[in-house]
Parts: sequence; structure tokens; C-alpha cells
Amino acid sequence: MNTAWEQKTGLNRGGVLGRTDEEIFPGETGQQFRRNDLEVMETGQTLEKEEVLEDAQGTRYFISIKFPLRDNNDVVTGLCGMITEITERKRAEERIRHLATHDALTGLPGLRLSKDRLAMALGQARRMQNSAAVMFIDLDNFQSVNDTLGHDAGDHVLLETARLLQSCVRETATVARIGGDELLLIVTGVTAPEDAAPIARKIIGAVSLPIVIGGKEAVLGTSIGIAIAPEHGEEMDRLIKLADNAMYRVKNSGKNGYCFVGEEGECGGGE
Repeated sequence: MNTAWEQKTGLNRGGVLGRTDEEIFPGETGQQFRRNDLEVMETGQTLEKEEVLEDAQGTRYFISIKFPLRDNNDVVTGLCGMITEITERKRAEERIRHLATHDALTGLPGLRLSKDRLAMALGQARRMQNSAAVMFIDLDNFQSVNDTLGHDAGDHVLLETARLLQSCVRETATVARIGGDELLLIVTGVTAPEDAAPIARKIIGAVSLPIVIGGKEAVLGTSIGIAIAPEHGEEMDRLIKLADNAMYRVKNSGKNGYCFVGEEGECGGGE
């Protein structure tokens, strides 16, 4: 146990010499270290593994390499282990994975992850013999916020809108940002298509409330197109496209409302 090992583990050399893995690291961590040691001793092969250590500094990650020590007769008499901490690398990898599937500004899932969630929602609807709602949401008058108050204000509005949408639905629902001011909402456990209407009205009412930015008010609306699976199909891209088309019917009929796929005439409004 060298000085670097003491610094990384927070343990003192004098307090660990002569003790077992389980005594030094209680619980599953020490047991796993012991299993690794035995594998190297029994097979005579070098073992490289990624280890997780929970300590006062939080969750930390290490690459552990253990190799056998042999005598002059090539008999394994012990082993030597080396560890390299990779916590920062793991965190950077996690950030990269998160950015690949989430919107950088709002932290909401992006289109790729929302499709994964939609696939799960469709599978759940089939198993539970109920429906899933796909809502394509476009913010009305968002461009005017950017033009009159600036892009920082626009970012603030998007963040606040993301928070509002999440507050309007259950935790099991997925709110995703798939474009500049375009969002997708996936709701599971819909027992009847008309169950989606109150959710749409709640969202319209919440988003219509003024957002104060630097003493000025940003007033938005939202147009929502709704597709229901399996009533309107079960193919993901088609459901999103149908909901998008329904949203444009709302735009063309006066904005700040909602329409179901195939619905003709006047669309619904907010609460």
C-alpha cells in the first residue's frame, strides 16, 4: 500500500496491513475484491475490472488490474494490484451520454429518447389493453419573445415552459423537446381517447399565464395536436406526424387550442 493508495482510499497503511478485504471494505465491495483476488490466484491470469467504491467522497470509479506473483518454479504465491481512478472520465462519459439523448437547455429528453419512451408506452398500452396519447405541442408567439426581449429571454421562457408542462402531467409521462419551440408529450394509461383532452386544456391554461422576465411580461399560447394509440395506429413516426398535422389545424384555426387526429371543425381550447 503506497502513499497514492492511502490518498485515494483515505485509509492508513498501518491500519490495513494484515487485514482482509472484507475487514477493510465491509459489505459487497470487500467480498467482490476477495473474489477477484481468488480468481487471479486460482487461474494465474491477470484480471482487469472496473470497480465502484462508495466512501465519504461519494461514488468513485476505478480500473483495477491484478496480476499473479510467481516463484522461481512458476508457482503462484501471491498477487499485486494496481488501481487507477477514472471517476472524472466516467462523469464525462455520463454527461456525453446525457447530451446525446437530452436537450442541452431544458434537460428534457430529445427526439431520440422520446421515441424510445414512445415505444415503451405503446408496448404498455398493448399489455394493459388501454391507450397512449401522443401530443405534439408548438408554442404560439414564441418568435416574438426572441425578437422583442432577446434570446436569453427566449431561453428563460423555454425553461419555464418545460417546468410547467412537467407540472401538468404525472411522473410517468414523458415531456420532450424535439425542436426550437416544439415539444412532444407522451402519456400512458389513457383509458379512453377523451381522457387526453383535460390534459391538453390544463397545459394550454398553464402556458397562457404571463411569464415575467426582467420586469416585462412574455405572453404565449400553445397549439396541441393529439394522436391516440392504438386508435390512430401504432407506428411511432406516423403517430408523431399525425399529431403534428393536427397541431397545424389548431394553428390555422386561431391557435391556443387542441385538436385530435381526424377531428373536423372547431378545436378545443384551454381551461
